[in-house]
Amino acid sequence: MKSFRTATLSVAAAALCLAPLAASANSDFEGEWVLNVEKSRGLDGISAATQAITLEGKNVRVARHVEPAGNEPFDIEYVYLTHGNVHTVGPENFSRDVTAEWKGNRLVVKWTIDYQGIEVKAEETWKKKRAGLEMKRVFTHPAGESVQKFIFVRP
Repeated sequence: MKSFRTATLSVAAAALCLAPLAASANSDFEGEWVLNVEKSRGLDGISAATQAITLEGKNVRVARHVEPAGNEPFDIEYVYLTHGNVHTVGPENFSRDVTAEWKGNRLVVKWTIDYQGIEVKAEETWKKKRAGLEMKRVFTHPAGESVQKFIFVRP
């Protein structure tokens, strides 16, 4: 029994020591990013976008400027609390309840919305790639799945 308790404490201590390393490993998410429209797909009319990402401890702040084709540009900001519990992000007119968590070097954000009476589930996975920062968004709905892939590069 004593050896089990010692092993459990050792594992817990190691996890606490590695947690700051996981957050620092994701520091390459931070900074200014520009949407590479040519390498992205499923943009739904977005002609340009930029974003600034800041890590606040393990949490992630995303300040985004979006230029939709034929519409007025807009700015939106999200703060993802990466504790894995449900929280609200975005301004009142465009908010949603999400869960967010780091899974290794990936940020995974999930939410469900009601779109005209149809339940739509979304999962966003952010990961650093050689080409830049990839945000893949998968929507699941009664008709199947649709996928968006946003590739952001350094300016």
